Amino acid sequence: MFNTDPQIHNKFMFGDEVENLPWCIGYVFGRSIVESFIQQHPNISFIDLINIAAIDILNGSRFKI
Repeated sequence: MFNTDPQIHNKFMFGDEVENLPWCIGYVFGRSIVESFIQQHPNISFIDLINIAAIDILNGSRFKI
């Protein structure tokens, strides 16, 4: 997550057949994190959700870094 190598970012965002990472896997990860955040905070409005920093959404989900 804290790696700055663009090639590694691309693998985990868009997939890599050689590494057996499915196409667009990063979107799957992101959706899972946001869904978990919403489950933990069911009363949050969509407007409030889009104004929360990504790291705060991650920290408010069931996922840990």
